Amino acid sequence: TALVAGIGEELQPVPPLLKMLHFKSDAMRRQAAETLRRVTGQSFPDDAAAWEGWYAEHGAAFEQERRATRKNQA
Repeated sequence: TALVAGIGEELQPVPPLLKMLHFKSDAMRRQAAETLRRVTGQSFPDDAAAWEGWYAEHGAAFEQERRATRKNQA
């Protein structure tokens, strides 16, 4: 399920998904984590700290690779 209207799942921005992991709604947290798993290829549970730690350490390289992939597909 796309979380940002009009954007395919593979293009979902990661920072808003990380914020969604703090929502009170279990369904929203699960949806954010599932989307993060598909977008990033990582397999963390629905745990904000784990995802935020990964993104803090690997986010810049991940985003750079995403941009390069999108550019090559254009």
